[in-house]
Amino acid sequence: MAAVESFMIVHNVAKRHNVGTLVRSATAFGVSELILVGRRDFNTFGSHGSVPHVRFRHFYSLSDARLYLK
Repeated sequence: MAAVESFMIVHNVAKRHNVGTLVRSATAFGVSELILVGRRDFNTFGSHGSVPHVRFRHFYSLSDARLYLK
């Protein structure tokens, strides 16, 4: 049986250092890929070693992210 993939979509993170906390949460819940939409200026500081466990993908618009997920 193939493993189920899960995605976390985050749109316009207000403070770039919050991405590290989101990465930790995504890892804890078994998220396969973190999709960041909006600004590309983010920092994974604070992820405490979780970065290798989650793939990242960036899109400038929600419509582009939606097309990717279809």
